[in-house]
Amino acid sequence: MFVNPTETVRLGLAEGQPIGLATVSADGLPRTISCLCVVACDIPIGCIGADYPKCDVLVPLGDHAMGSKTPTSKSVPVRLVLDCAQKARNRAITPPPGSPGRP
Repeated sequence: MFVNPTETVRLGLAEGQPIGLATVSADGLPRTISCLCVVACDIPIGCIGADYPKCDVLVPLGDHAMGSKTPTSKSVPVRLVLDCAQKARNRAITPPPGSPGRP
């Protein structure tokens, strides 16, 4: 996920830090993606950039530009989700069911 370097400092983010994104549209369905990496990049403050098509899950299918009727992929409001690293650590240390020490 590309973030302006000034924003990384303001938000307390580190280069390479795993982070997630979440959005909720008018249809009320939560949409999320997890474990993207923070990359400091010269983009406008208050904006982020992310890979297409990886982040398509954040774009509501019913949201289209008025004239062209194309999906609103370039203007999707998002929240940063900071618990991605903790989830990754939990998955890495949780033994699979049936292994020693786990029912």
